[in-house]
Amino acid sequence: MWYKIILIAALGMSYTAVANDNVPITLNACADRPVTSTPALIKEGERLFKEETFNGNGRTCQTCHRENNNFTIDPVFIAKLPKNDPLFVAENNPNLKDLEDPVMLRKFGLILANSDGFDKPGVLRGVPHLLGLTQTTAIGVLGLDNPFDTIGHPVHETGWSADGAPGDGSLRCFPAGAIKQHFTKSINRDEGVDFRLPTEHELDALLAYQLSLGRQNTPQVSKLVFKEPAADRGKTLFFSNIPASNGQTNNCSQCHTEAGANNGKLFQARNRVTNANLSPNAPICRGLALNPSLNIPADGGFGRIEYFDNISCATQNVSVKLYSEQFENPHGFFNTPSLHEAADTAPYFHNNSAKTLEDAITFYSSEAFGAADGRAFIFSSTDVNDIGAFLRAINALENAQTAIDHIDKALPAPGNKIDVELLRLALADSRDGINVLGTGPSPGLFPEAVRLFKDATLYLSAAIASSDSVVASKARTKLAAVRPNIVIMPLPDVIVTQLSYAKGIFTSTVKNQGTAATPAGVYIGVRYSVDGTPKTWGSVMGPLAAGASVTIGTNGGSYAIPAGTHTVTAWVDDVNRFAELNETNNTFSQPVKVVSPLPDVVVTALYYAKGTFLCRVKNQGTAATPAGVYVGVRYSVDGIPKTWGSVMGPLAAGTSVTINTNGGSYAIPAGTHTVTAWVDDVNRFAELIETNNKFSQSVKVP
Repeated sequence: MWYKIILIAALGMSYTAVANDNVPITLNACADRPVTSTPALIKEGERLFKEETFNGNGRTCQTCHRENNNFTIDPVFIAKLPKNDPLFVAENNPNLKDLEDPVMLRKFGLILANSDGFDKPGVLRGVPHLLGLTQTTAIGVLGLDNPFDTIGHPVHETGWSADGAPGDGSLRCFPAGAIKQHFTKSINRDEGVDFRLPTEHELDALLAYQLSLGRQNTPQVSKLVFKEPAADRGKTLFFSNIPASNGQTNNCSQCHTEAGANNGKLFQARNRVTNANLSPNAPICRGLALNPSLNIPADGGFGRIEYFDNISCATQNVSVKLYSEQFENPHGFFNTPSLHEAADTAPYFHNNSAKTLEDAITFYSSEAFGAADGRAFIFSSTDVNDIGAFLRAINALENAQTAIDHIDKALPAPGNKIDVELLRLALADSRDGINVLGTGPSPGLFPEAVRLFKDATLYLSAAIASSDSVVASKARTKLAAVRPNIVIMPLPDVIVTQLSYAKGIFTSTVKNQGTAATPAGVYIGVRYSVDGTPKTWGSVMGPLAAGASVTIGTNGGSYAIPAGTHTVTAWVDDVNRFAELNETNNTFSQPVKVVSPLPDVVVTALYYAKGTFLCRVKNQGTAATPAGVYVGVRYSVDGIPKTWGSVMGPLAAGTSVTINTNGGSYAIPAGTHTVTAWVDDVNRFAELIETNNKFSQSVKVP
């Protein structure tokens, strides 16, 4: 990954020039202050970072933080540098022979840092990359919410352990400390003689530039679904509670929120105990293993309080003097780094003690890490590889996006030339993507994404040689296809959950069970079929949000299904108007029984008076009674037929008629009796229901 110059207006900072802005600072009085980041200030910071030696030994900030190596250095990169590179000034200038340890620098990529003060022995540190610093430094928070922090830390907390900056220890002051440490012409480090300190304005510019590098946000990777099972298992492990050595559980995301730097709700990068300094691979043990062996100082984290500890190296136990300001547990405190850039910024930890990504993950199951609080993870080798696959996947996503950003900036406006240097950075990021996915223990990780990265490198190499924008754009197309070959992209997935039919009208309920809304302005259509033959359709306009449902009726003409039992099918998105997570679950079928339209006559009221019977008959069916056919009623008393009445049909569906006594009258004897009216008693016509024709009630005759 490489830098992205992005306006960081979101930081909401302001800056007003003061009289001494162009005068070198006083080192111990250096302090953070709000800075408004502008393109001009970032550009000036870039120039200072890459070119300014501050009247020192020829080194610049970029001597250790190489833009073409993810703003860091490592043994493989160092081996390719020429002998006269400023990084090797301690080898080439006798006056600076104690500025570095050349063996440890070349073999392990470690530089000498007097992080506990120049009156204390220097320790050996790896060079942290500078990508995504807005996501790994605490902005505008004094006294961080840190259970291990008894003294409070300043804004823009820095580096691995907040011990590399003078003054208030802020990122803004960090370059001043680096100049005195690394740029000096002699070990005396006389200000104004061996180097010059930066001005307040230069510190502002360097801060703006550093904060412009890499990511400006931390994506929510916990919600991603990866196409490779190993990477998806690794994601699940990363965000799950994993058994720990103390019988409890531990969680990777506790310190690496969304695989970031535990920025949390207050944007805090916390110092945590790692104990990597007590690992058998720590510099002191590596020094002992060399031939001839080297007397390497131990590294206790940050601070100036002296204490002693033991390190178990492979051949012996070593009693070491350490320094710390942590009173409760005084060793091993270092800032939590982000892991989005981890896979292509090896080696790992503040002392480069883990060579590979999987080595770094394995460390968290080690005795050295468990000694911090007894919560070493219990990992299997498969667990380690799966978590590594997850971290490699999110790193490759960042590689692809960063390369795309470089190409976009490189492509010229009309009348301008293509920026070849930005294409070189895009090429390097594409190669990083290949390396990230291709060097881990999981074989064939995301092979299609690797192929796309390789294609992009071919196009970028050609575009660099020819300054051809069309070829560069082809590389961009390849890189844009990387993400959907690593991550199952958020897409809708529409299904039919309910289907009904009545009187020629079809109605369905459609749910979007996918992870994204259907496209805005695109219809969600449903084809309605009967027995496999399309009959009509319905639709609503999108978008339909993920998780939401909508009722879709019949927009096409109605269709009367013939009598009988049929299979009705609703097919949503039948013409593939939009892509879905699953294109095979769009149909929903169910049987529908349709009967022919028929009358259904019922008695709704019954009366008796002075020998005459009268009732009210309703046709509650779906068709009229037959024309020219009587609607007759038999009147019974206590179950014995006594007389009858009738009217000539038809009686329309939904209408009622009063039917009197057409037969002779019948005087019911005194007493209480049950009177019954039975409509269509002799079945003159067919009905929907033949069992609901009787109506009875009690009648009391004086």
